[in-house]
Amino acid sequence: MREIKLVNNEGEEFDLTRPDACLQDISGIGMEIEFETVRIGQCDVVVDEQPQYNPVSGMIPFMDMEPYTEFLQFIAKRPITLAYKPKNAWYFTSVRVSVVEKEEITPVDEYAETDVDFYRLGPWYSTLRAEPYGGDTQRPKRYDYTYPYCYVDSTAPGILIGNPGKQQSPCTIEIFGPAVNPKWALMQKGTEIASGAVTTEIKEGQKLVVRSEADRLEIAIYTTENEWVEDAYQQSDFSTARFIYAPPGESTLKFSHEGSQEMNVSVEVRAYYEAV
Repeated sequence: MREIKLVNNEGEEFDLTRPDACLQDISGIGMEIEFETVRIGQCDVVVDEQPQYNPVSGMIPFMDMEPYTEFLQFIAKRPITLAYKPKNAWYFTSVRVSVVEKEEITPVDEYAETDVDFYRLGPWYSTLRAEPYGGDTQRPKRYDYTYPYCYVDSTAPGILIGNPGKQQSPCTIEIFGPAVNPKWALMQKGTEIASGAVTTEIKEGQKLVVRSEADRLEIAIYTTENEWVEDAYQQSDFSTARFIYAPPGESTLKFSHEGSQEMNVSVEVRAYYEAV
């Protein structure tokens, strides 16, 4: 049975299969591609193609004003992520709620039909956790929106990244303190394809976050409780890429720093899909 829910910017979830607020008549889950063609002879030749992020639409029969008000308060905490589980794995897409059209509750029906549109801001993606090199390389693991971290020390050959998609996938790197002037390099088939470095000290109880999503580029220090401490973008090495995008297939991230302690790191990979 499929599952569908919303996740707001505070990590709270709103289940869209709950009895008093169940999303029905869903459309827009699939894909649409817009083509630009040029006529050459008797044939049309495709010169450009772009995926169209159609809204995910449906109707919610709110059984009372209480769940309706709860829904409105929930979606006010933007940004919003729509999470969809058609079978065994969760997929996500960033959305804004563009339509909430509610009818009055009638004495006969005792519910209010409410049309909703979730305007998609990008493709569907799954969140993958990178594995220590030498782990299960055949099948990258998929996790819920909140997933366990993977730690490796500096003596490991690297962190193996498995990208099952056909596009480059943005990575989020978390380097946990204590660490001094950390560096990282992305390798594929023995060749370095990207690297990054930040000249800063990450203290015990802190982490450096390097986030590569287009809508949330960031190099900053947080506490391990996810409280923002300071921006570290200006301390990064501008001669390097810094932001890491995993190519399709397998690649490896290697880490080092100038401190004497072993490094603890976590890597999240966002694999994109045209349709789910």
